[in-house]
Amino acid sequence: MSTMEKMLPQERRVWRRKGYKKYAVVYLLLLIPVVVVTIFQYVPTLGILIAFKDYKLREGFWGIFTSPNVGLDHFRAVFASGAFYTALFNTLKLTFLKLVIVFPAPIIFALMLNEIRYNKYKRFIQTVSTLPNFFSAITIFGIVQMLLSPSHGLVNMFLESIGRETVFFLGTPGWIRPLAISWDLWQGTGWGAIIYLAAITGIDLELYEAARIDGASRFQCILRITLPCLTPAILLMFVFRIAGILDAGFEQMLTLHSPPVHSTAVTLDIFVLMRGIQNISGISFAAAVGLFRSTVTVILVLIANHVSRKLGYIAIFD
Repeated sequence: MSTMEKMLPQERRVWRRKGYKKYAVVYLLLLIPVVVVTIFQYVPTLGILIAFKDYKLREGFWGIFTSPNVGLDHFRAVFASGAFYTALFNTLKLTFLKLVIVFPAPIIFALMLNEIRYNKYKRFIQTVSTLPNFFSAITIFGIVQMLLSPSHGLVNMFLESIGRETVFFLGTPGWIRPLAISWDLWQGTGWGAIIYLAAITGIDLELYEAARIDGASRFQCILRITLPCLTPAILLMFVFRIAGILDAGFEQMLTLHSPPVHSTAVTLDIFVLMRGIQNISGISFAAAVGLFRSTVTVILVLIANHVSRKLGYIAIFD
């Protein structure tokens, strides 16, 4: 039996009271983040009620509770909207392409960095590759404009020099998804590789030494040792990626979106912005879209977590 179990109820109360007094400062410090998280994370979840009410912005916070109930009317309007399905299709297609192309990039990059034997060169490449992660979306969009502008962009200037016609990349619907994927590759590959490099450093070096004694090549060591040891980290990041499957990158798509490319650049985030923020009367409609997106995200995360547990790897929720 533990010490607490051996104590009488009165002794337990006295023991707890002394503990509270002893660590009073710690509890006060802990109270600050609890209050912050409660105010900014839990209280806003009351906004879910807006999706089931005829809410008007002028009614303020208390209007969430006093507005008339409309049941599932806003959800029926969402699923009857053709624009919603266009945004949903664009979001799913873009996130699927990013999952297939962008997700493996940090893994491959980490494996390549790990094979570099010159530490100074390795650190230099790692530093340079992580810098784009600290650029804002507006900064990167400015770089994209300088490169792809139809009048003075470097790419179009090169096309003109070889006798080809210039291309209005940012105004052509078919170029939006390749641009978004290239953007993510450039900005996130180096930063995402940090996690996998950290996991690689935890692999026992004796495994590599034993493999080399058996005649394994460097490529075989990667396939037989490094990748299997990275599988838990890869699955964990995959679960996080699944959590954002309906998040195509709000800031990125907001900068790339314009009327000429609306058909391919409008995602669920842009759709919610246009119907809920720019159109004040559509806040309840936008809240219904947001609730739908959150529900699908939770379901996908639970499924991915369940599959990960069944495979015997890391599960976020036990």
